[in-house]
Parts: sequence; C-alpha cells; structure tokens
Amino acid sequence: MKNPQSLLTSEQNQLITVYYYIRSIAIKVPFPLARANLDKFFQRLKTQPQEPSKDIYFLILQILAGNHIEQIDSFQQLISKQFHSKIFLQMIAILMFYIHQNQNQTSTQLSLKYLLQLLVIIIEQCLQLPLQNEQDIIPIIYIIFAYFVQVQKYQNDLFENEIFKQKINMWNLLAKLLRSFGVSATKTTLLDMYADYPLDEERFFECFLPLNDLLKTYNYKKKFSISEKDQRQLRKVRLVNLIKNLCEDKTIKTKFGDYLSVSIRDDLVSFQPVLNESKVAIKTPRVTRNVALRQFLETTTDENH
Repeated sequence: MKNPQSLLTSEQNQLITVYYYIRSIAIKVPFPLARANLDKFFQRLKTQPQEPSKDIYFLILQILAGNHIEQIDSFQQLISKQFHSKIFLQMIAILMFYIHQNQNQTSTQLSLKYLLQLLVIIIEQCLQLPLQNEQDIIPIIYIIFAYFVQVQKYQNDLFENEIFKQKINMWNLLAKLLRSFGVSATKTTLLDMYADYPLDEERFFECFLPLNDLLKTYNYKKKFSISEKDQRQLRKVRLVNLIKNLCEDKTIKTKFGDYLSVSIRDDLVSFQPVLNESKVAIKTPRVTRNVALRQFLETTTDENH
C-alpha cells in the first residue's frame, strides 16, 4: 500500500512540513524543537533564493520568507488552477499563525499587511470558484472570517486595512453567496441544538491557539448525531450569523458595515455590498413580499455589480 504522502508533490510536502511545525508551536505546550526547525527552514529559503515557483504551495513559502513578495499577483492566479481544500486549510493555518505572531508588534506591520492580503485573496478567489462542491469552499471562507472575528477583538482597526477597501468585488460575491443560503432570521433550531458541535474544519484546527476563542466553545469528546445535510446547513447558518454580527458590531473602529449591510427580508437574512466599483453607496432594494420579484431584483443588482 502506497503512503498517501508520496502522492503529493515535493512542493506540497514542504508546505505540509511547515504546517506541522506551526501546529507543534501554536499549542499550550509547544514542542521544543519545532520553532528551531521552522526558523531553519525559512532561513534556508532566504539564503538560497530560487526563481519564483509555479507551484502555489511553494510560492507562498517563498513569499513568507520575504522572497518574491512581488509575486502575490501570481499567487492569486494560481489558486483556481491548483486548488486543494485540505492543503489550502493548512496554508491558511500558516498565515493565521504568522498573523498571530505579529499581533502587538508594530515593527512587523508591513508583514502583517501582506499576510492579510494573502488571506483576502484566498477568500476572493474561493468565492469565484464553481460551487459544485461547496464543502470544499465554504469551510475555507468560514474559518477565515471566524479568525478575523477573533483578531478584531484585539486589533480594533483590522478592517481599516486598505486591502479590505480595495476588494469591492469580494464583498459583492460574498453578499451574493450569503443571500443564496436563504438563512432564516428567526428559526435558530440548528444553532441551538448543535451549539457545541465542531464542524469538520473546526475539528481540523483543534487546539490551534490562533483560533482558541472560537474552538473553546465546542465539545470535542461528545458524540453527536447529525446528518450530512444538517452539517452543511449548520455551516451556512454559522457563517451568516458570524457576518451578520460583524455588520452590526458598533465597536469596530472601521465598521464591517462599511463594506456590507444586513437586513431582514421575508424573514431571511439578506446582505448587500455597501459600495460599488465607483465607491458610491448602493441603495438597498425596497423590501418586497413577492418572492419572484425579490429574486429578480437581487439578480439584477448582482449583475450590475
């Protein structure tokens, strides 16, 4: 029987190696040698520079090492061609780890800018991938925004970063995706019944300190009886509620509501982008009880964006 690891490219294996280093560091009791091994890995990349990789999994390591930062645009273009949901979760873990390391260190603000840029690019590109298998895409979007919720508690100006203001198309696509879920504003059965149930992606990040505020609310030992269909819907409901709470949070220095507005339409939670490409405020369509007309208005609004 072949080792599944042998089926991966050497570039993917290097990213996975870094992932295991950071998972051995970002826990309550870090593994002593992990930090030294991680530092050696990136020092080797810095001192032995190579041409920019055509493989997204090694290119991001080159960028993190401080080499080829100008290749972030290439990173963006490679996402749709080399998307692999599990390895992308590992990539996201590495980015979250370094943002976590950079918090409260003003000397690394430039690095923080690029780390956020990479995460936002991943969101934007995932939103443009076909939703043929939503289980690959929505967990990534959910876990990144869950992390943003945690970061903004300690870094109140998070959403003031220029990258959020530049990605108008991302907000358009996110609003469209969230509306497509059709989440009720009043029916909270799933949320209440499975309040301590960790989704697959939350199990994946168990004990990961950068997500501690989120993960500590779940019971990892309890046996749950939940269907695959309910798991998918629970993920959608949690994402909608997470974004809704961000939109309504008045304590954030640059309000998330400057990018998305939230309203209740026919008992459904609805989102609209606040700005269009000209950075002119968009007028939210008038609430209508006619479902067919409502869908027509939403479709027209999306096409105009």
